[in-house]
Amino acid sequence: MRDLKVTLSVLESGVINIHYTYDNKTGLSKEPFEVPTIIVDAHKDKLSQTKKLSDNVAVSEGEETGAALLMIKNDAGDVVFTFNGMFM
Repeated sequence: MRDLKVTLSVLESGVINIHYTYDNKTGLSKEPFEVPTIIVDAHKDKLSQTKKLSDNVAVSEGEETGAALLMIKNDAGDVVFTFNGMFM
């Protein structure tokens, strides 16, 4: 299993952007699929100047397994999406 490189950011639009790719692309025949910008352009280069990532993202490390739980929260603080089992 290859290591992933994960980048989290808060965009100007208020969207939490989660982008991932393989850290080492040597010998890969395919990379993770990314929707072409002609279909959806999230303007990932326009980062928020006012919001903090920590307001909408929480990471908790599992005590027994070491696997992390990444939680994405809405502005009300409700968890709306989770990644379970990421190793950091």
